[in-house]
Amino acid sequence: MNYRDVLYRDYSTHFAQPTAAADAINFPMFAEIYQELPGRQGRVLDLGCGRGAWLRWMRTQGFGNLTGVDLSRIDLDGVALPEAVLHQADLFSFLKSSAEHFDVIHAKDVIEHMTKDEVVEFLGLCRERLAGAMNVRTVEPREYHDDEIELLQTIASQVAQAIAQTVAHIAGD
Repeated sequence: MNYRDVLYRDYSTHFAQPTAAADAINFPMFAEIYQELPGRQGRVLDLGCGRGAWLRWMRTQGFGNLTGVDLSRIDLDGVALPEAVLHQADLFSFLKSSAEHFDVIHAKDVIEHMTKDEVVEFLGLCRERLAGAMNVRTVEPREYHDDEIELLQTIASQVAQAIAQTVAHIAGD
């Protein structure tokens, strides 16, 4: 058994707020982050979905093709979104075994629990499943250890470089 099996099996039981309170906090944040969303017919994947706050918010935005993945059966049982397809699985296992493609992939508060090598692998696996946009959100840096801050700074730098290269390519530079 690896540490994730132990720590995340019942994660929300120990660390999350009740669903209504979590939605009241999260929904305004989601509205600010996701000001532009693809067509409402798009396929949506939430990796590490927990009790499904983001999936519920996406439902309020008109999305109906919702998929959530979490290691915790207890959390998935609390999603309260019967139309969502839910998978109890390790995120890496799901991404490696799935042949599905998604228009939006959301992974909030996930990568800070990974090593640098796992982050690189995770983002690569997400890219393979991606048909549209991906958003990887994490907690604010003040909650990190120094090595985690270094990792996020490295990722942010690499993303900024990739964006700059893409813009330059599009502009014909």
